[in-house]
Parts: sequence; C-alpha cells; structure tokens
Amino acid sequence: MQDDLQQRLDETGAILDANVRTRAKKLGLTMTGLAAATGITRSHLYAILDGTKMPRLDTLVRIAVALDTDVWRLLQRGRSRS
Repeated sequence: MQDDLQQRLDETGAILDANVRTRAKKLGLTMTGLAAATGITRSHLYAILDGTKMPRLDTLVRIAVALDTDVWRLLQRGRSRS
C-alpha cells in the first residue's frame, strides 16, 4: 500500500510539474516570475515541481491564481494545455 501511495504521489507531482510549466510558458511567465507572483521563493517553487516538497493547499491556490487557472486543472492528467 505504501508503494502504491508513493507511486501516486510521484505521478501527481509529475502532472503538476508539466501543467504548471506549460501554463506558465503559455502566459509568458518564467519560473522566477511565477515564484514572485505567488509570493514563494524560486527554490521553493522548484522543490514543489520536482517533488522534493509537498505543497500546502494555499500554495497550490496561489500558483493557480498566478496562472489564471484552477487547482484541479493543474492536477488533471492530460491538461498540460490548460
């Protein structure tokens, strides 16, 4: 069960990473710009996107707001076009 949970966390993190980067690129935002818009450090943003850190819900909401989208869209498989 623990392996299944870790696998799901890894998959969800990869989906979040792809969707955030695609959406930011579409909006012309660099990761530095996105970090500034969310009020978190660039290193913290990278840690979230590479799966090193688990984001809190309020951080996910701030990322979604900065990207003019919804949290669920950032977590949805196949939504890298969001």
